[in-house]
Amino acid sequence: MRSHQCMLVLVLIASSAWAPLANSAEAPSLSVLDAVDAALRSSPAVEIQRTEVQLASGRALETLGALDPVISGRLSIERLNEELTNSARAAEVTRREQIQTTIGTLESERINADAALANALEVASDPANFRFTNPDDQARLDLLNTLLAGTDSPVTRAEIEALREDAIQQQVTAAGRRATDAAAQEARERERLARLGEVPDAEVSHDVSANLELRRAFRSGGSAAAYANLSVFGFNKDGKPRASEDGGSGVLDLYRSRIGFRFNLPLGAGRGAPGSEIDAAAAEQRAAEAALLYQLSAVVADVVDRYWLLVALQSREAVLMDSLERQRQLATLTAALIRADLLPGSEATLSDASLAQAEAAQLAAQRSRAVGQAALAAAIGHDAALALPLAADALPLELRVSHLDAVQEPALWAAVAAERADVQSALSQRAAAALRLGQAQSDRRSSSDLGIDVFATGVDEGSRVLEQLRGSLLGRWTGPSISLNWSYERPIGLRAAGGRAQQQAREAQSALQLRESERSVARQLQQLGQQLGLSLQEFELRQRAVDGWNRSVDGERQRLSGGAGTVIDLLLTEERRTAAVLEAINAQYRVASGLVALRHAAGALLQFDTEGAASIRAVDLLVLDASLLDPRLPVAAAKSDAKPVAAPAAR
Repeated sequence: MRSHQCMLVLVLIASSAWAPLANSAEAPSLSVLDAVDAALRSSPAVEIQRTEVQLASGRALETLGALDPVISGRLSIERLNEELTNSARAAEVTRREQIQTTIGTLESERINADAALANALEVASDPANFRFTNPDDQARLDLLNTLLAGTDSPVTRAEIEALREDAIQQQVTAAGRRATDAAAQEARERERLARLGEVPDAEVSHDVSANLELRRAFRSGGSAAAYANLSVFGFNKDGKPRASEDGGSGVLDLYRSRIGFRFNLPLGAGRGAPGSEIDAAAAEQRAAEAALLYQLSAVVADVVDRYWLLVALQSREAVLMDSLERQRQLATLTAALIRADLLPGSEATLSDASLAQAEAAQLAAQRSRAVGQAALAAAIGHDAALALPLAADALPLELRVSHLDAVQEPALWAAVAAERADVQSALSQRAAAALRLGQAQSDRRSSSDLGIDVFATGVDEGSRVLEQLRGSLLGRWTGPSISLNWSYERPIGLRAAGGRAQQQAREAQSALQLRESERSVARQLQQLGQQLGLSLQEFELRQRAVDGWNRSVDGERQRLSGGAGTVIDLLLTEERRTAAVLEAINAQYRVASGLVALRHAAGALLQFDTEGAASIRAVDLLVLDASLLDPRLPVAAAKSDAKPVAAPAAR
């Protein structure tokens, strides 16, 4: 547009020529900006679209939250009571049977040892008949008996008898020791059997584990995590002490700790990766925000159109009221002339008909004004219990127009389409659909992930919980260790294909909506530009006609003052001027309404500051500047009468 060096300026300056009716004390009076402000605060469409922005923002935050670091913890406590297997139970039975067999053997040995001791004590009193069970001991005893029988020397016999007594005593002592040892061994085995107790029916195990992990996911579908694990495992026979001698397992609890880093690296084509959904949700948020901006502009355009219509209807009512007064004056004058025989009596019928027609027109104007009030009240959310509002502003009158044909430039259509909020919304919707379609196509392909786990371990065992925990956590660590795993997944069936078909349809719909939005911009600008141009020409002609009838009225007044004219001629001329004024008011409304409609179609009805906040100015409703239609040209500075519009920071 800058290359055309054109500036389209349409200045509408308020005039007091046609003032609206004075408002009654009961009816509130609103300026056009007050009406716009009330409409924006009460519009259900704006509120609904604002909630759509909130929903889209929440969805975008939710999807983006998939990349937030997550701290997770898990505590698992398991106590398992299982029946002993047949082999384990058979082993316990065999163990007890073996001890019982040993006890039987030791009991027999004890009995034999006791019998041998008793026999030795009994025979010790008769050394000549004492018999050793050991052949060597018996041979020595026989030798001593032979030597004793072959000597008569008292000294020698005494020495030999002492040697024999000592040998017999040693045999008795050994027999007693054997009997004592046999009894002790039997007692120990019986105590061992008693400590084992009955054969257990079940085995009880406990497994306690605690895990703490800090995990971070990435857009590509990969993840990284730092973790720490602690586990305690132990088992024992049900109802038994832990010691093996008491029938327990004899195995101490195992305390194991582990710290490390875990990585998951996607090797496939991005199946399940959150990046596309995050971008799609962000695009939908931008689409909702742009749709809200367009909705704001649409509400403003609608309420301003209703406001200007009400202003026009109020002006028409005032003009018709003046016309009614003139018709009443004409009827009075006609009746007086008929009574003076200056006019025939048939003129009375014509006068009455004209008066009735003027009264009906004035009533129709009142009805139309009431309808216009109701339409404006509905747009601004006016309380039904209050009187309908009236418009305080007047329609703009004086016009200066240049280069209206610039609106018909295709280059301008393209520039507006690139920036208009509804087109931006459709463009963002298509971007979201394209992203989801790409993800759906990726979801049909196979995925492959590589998992890497690098860690160190600490181990301790025992039955003292705190001591063993301290040992496993603060003791000697072993590492690094590494674990690798590979996973592969390929979808089979119609689910992935169905998802892709849905996303293809959505992408096609969004593309059609975008093309239709872009085409509608050209149609609207072309149509509204043509209509505004014709309305401007019509209004210029209507204003020229009003000016002509004003001069005619002035001429009739001069003729009347000079005696060449009549009052009736003056009143009739004023009625013709009234008809021209009514048509000019209609043309004036079409110009004001068309200007706002064109600004709305061009996306230039609302102004935005550097932070993206929207506002509406009175000058925006009265001035059309080519620089506001082409976003490549500078935007005029806002004036002090700007009113803020509730809109998100966007564009």
